Amino acid sequence: MSILDDLIDTFAPNYCNIFDSVTVTRVSLKVNYVGININTVFESVKKFPERDKVEVKIKFTVDEVIVISKESNIQELLEKINDLHEAFLYEEIDITVDIQKPYSDQISIYNIKKFNEWILTKNYQEIMQIFSKIFITGVNSFVFICYDFDGVFATNTILFQNPSSGNLYHNNEINRQEIIENSRKICNFYNHSQYDVIPDDFNVILSNNADDKIVKLFNEIKIFLSLIYISDISDLYEDNINITLKGYKTVDYKINLSTFNYTDNQKVLYGIYRWLYNGGNVYDKSQLARNIMTLHCKYSSILELDEKTFSSITANYGLYLKENVNNYLTVKKDITTFVQSSIQEVTKAINSFTSDLKKNFFAFFSYFATLIVSSSFAKLKVEDIFTSEVTTITSCILVGSIAFLAISLFEALSKYFMMDNNIDSLKDSYSDILDPVEVQVIIEKDKSLTPNKKRFKTNLWVISIIWICMVISVFFALDYISGNQKLLFTINFIQQ
Repeated sequence: MSILDDLIDTFAPNYCNIFDSVTVTRVSLKVNYVGININTVFESVKKFPERDKVEVKIKFTVDEVIVISKESNIQELLEKINDLHEAFLYEEIDITVDIQKPYSDQISIYNIKKFNEWILTKNYQEIMQIFSKIFITGVNSFVFICYDFDGVFATNTILFQNPSSGNLYHNNEINRQEIIENSRKICNFYNHSQYDVIPDDFNVILSNNADDKIVKLFNEIKIFLSLIYISDISDLYEDNINITLKGYKTVDYKINLSTFNYTDNQKVLYGIYRWLYNGGNVYDKSQLARNIMTLHCKYSSILELDEKTFSSITANYGLYLKENVNNYLTVKKDITTFVQSSIQEVTKAINSFTSDLKKNFFAFFSYFATLIVSSSFAKLKVEDIFTSEVTTITSCILVGSIAFLAISLFEALSKYFMMDNNIDSLKDSYSDILDPVEVQVIIEKDKSLTPNKKRFKTNLWVISIIWICMVISVFFALDYISGNQKLLFTINFIQQ
């Protein structure tokens, strides 16, 4: 016995009417009053889940109404009922049970039969809006806790089951939000703001003791939504779905919902939808699918497509992927070649900078060697060699060496930054073929790029420091040897 039946039985009603929907369960009772056990009623009310707000209204007259809820004060209720007991003994009174059920990932159903009857009174659009209101709260899937249902009924995102069954099935593999976002990119569904549902929400995957009419209803909605999620343009207007497919030719269809008859072969439309949104490039897949569907729909309705159409779509996509793989390998080779070329440029820049240091060192060595050899022939002391003219010329050579360092440094850094800019430009130039992240992955697979960039920076700093230290050391040595001769006409670091 369900908790609602248990509550109803405490009143022993002459008449009982139950209404059950997603957000409200309402029970209307007529009872010959012979006394009510308030404690028993209160205990029954407390059995209802915390998520639901339950109120039992015992109506003796328009003005005399006793309300029992989970927050009621039992003592006050007993006093009220005792005051009215004698006056209404054996009279017929009205009792209502009102249960408010909030939208969440768990929703109570207290009478599955009445719930199904309520659902079946709605048209397709109303049903989709009912479930949209639940999904729009942000849940990816939800469970109807059915207190008097002995079976199990499940779609990819919705589950009907008895609380005693435990969590038998709850599919979290469907990413509804991603599917909806992708559909906005490739489909123009005029009513999308009203319907936050996808075909998977109505794809029945488990049905045990479920109402056949409900199963059929869900399958029908699944097909309608599959068409909407496949088509270029679609809209729901009154009892019609208007659909436009733009492939090798443009095809328009109008499907009358009131005369629609679901058949098993229509499952292929759901299969095409699942294939379309199950990974890969949704743009390319949608265009290919629409091309083939419009060819197959040349002499028949879109609702008459069969497995051969689906096979043609997947086969052609396989060929398309094979061609793309060849293109991908060519692009990958081009990128790898470019990266290798960039690495060579960096290596050349490092070697060139190192070579400049060697040339600078050799020039210093040759210059001073020439001075010393000349002085030995002239039988001059070392300090006598560095006249004011020689000291000035030598100072200018040292300053020129620093300027040469700056130029060499600028040239090397320019080549380095040019390489970085070229790699960024490479990502942009292939953005219409490959994702920028994918280009980055291909570049990073070349293990020598990063080490060479680090080596370049390290060598640049080390060589620059050695160069500057060498020039400064020579400056001080020259100052010491030249005595009172002014370096660069005015400078004299060490007074003798």
